[in-house]
Amino acid sequence: MHQQFFVGVAGILGAALLAGCSGASSGPLAPPTATPTPTAGATPTPVPMPGATTTLQLQSVVDSWPKAAPRWRDIANNAYSSAFRASFSYAMAQVALSYDRAPNVPFFAGHISARGLKPNFAYQLKLAGKPVGGPQGWGTARSFIEATSQEQSATPISHLVSGTAVGGDNWTNQQLGYANRWWDDTLAPSTNLDDAYFRANYPNHTVYGYVFLGDFVTDSAGNAEADVRGDRSLHITWQDGQSGAKDVAFNTFSVASSPSNYGYDAPLPTTSQKLWYELETGRTQPVRLARGTYHCRLLVTEEAFHGAGGEGGGVWQTVLATENVADQNADNDLVFSVS
Repeated sequence: MHQQFFVGVAGILGAALLAGCSGASSGPLAPPTATPTPTAGATPTPVPMPGATTTLQLQSVVDSWPKAAPRWRDIANNAYSSAFRASFSYAMAQVALSYDRAPNVPFFAGHISARGLKPNFAYQLKLAGKPVGGPQGWGTARSFIEATSQEQSATPISHLVSGTAVGGDNWTNQQLGYANRWWDDTLAPSTNLDDAYFRANYPNHTVYGYVFLGDFVTDSAGNAEADVRGDRSLHITWQDGQSGAKDVAFNTFSVASSPSNYGYDAPLPTTSQKLWYELETGRTQPVRLARGTYHCRLLVTEEAFHGAGGEGGGVWQTVLATENVADQNADNDLVFSVS
């Protein structure tokens, strides 16, 4: 799979993620609790969570990865209308992330409230690190202190905030990469870079760690309410009819047009589409993040299912993020602590 995300200081990182990994699989896991069916609503209203929470409004971003391409088909491969393709803009969407700043579980937990996205559509969610070094690094200005080790098995070092969290955070970047995978924003030789590549090339290259948290799926009006649980190290999302390792059942979604046929030329016959996750091979399941404070970003990427459906099938384009390039607003920082 070639999932992608964006980052960078010189330019937004567009990247290919999730292309064929090697390593022994840990085997299928029991499916997680089914994601609630998305429901329509007027405005994004985050679902309250216990404990201290923060809500961030996601921003539309332009993906600079040369291979990135928008998907113009829904999860059942129905094509959107030419009028919708010409008029749709993520700048008009409203997407909010509410997350637990101190979860009582060893992984990221939150909730997505979305309005005005593509209908019957799957979006990938990723936690992405902010490496300090390399040509596209985030630097240390007003940043977390750099408490870091390049060995996965090293004893984790809890790090403290030094000033306002804005710049890079090597410790968080490494914890996320060792939990899932890596991307080289300086000179990407391939997708799904391994731990050895990170240790050999960072900080000469800007190598990002990230965790694919899973997808959320919109309803016929392009709206969604979805909980986010980062307890799986995922590799790819498959449609039920595609070949590939289907380790964890995601959910079965109803696919239909809205009363206004939002996104389509004509009403759709109501169908269903089951989606599956393939686990990341060679990674501990379930995910248990090390104790410490995490300073990172959430990225939203269009799920392309390897371009399923033909023309307009897309190539993993990142479209939204909690923080844009070279953002100096500390209020946009995603910060949570695992105890």
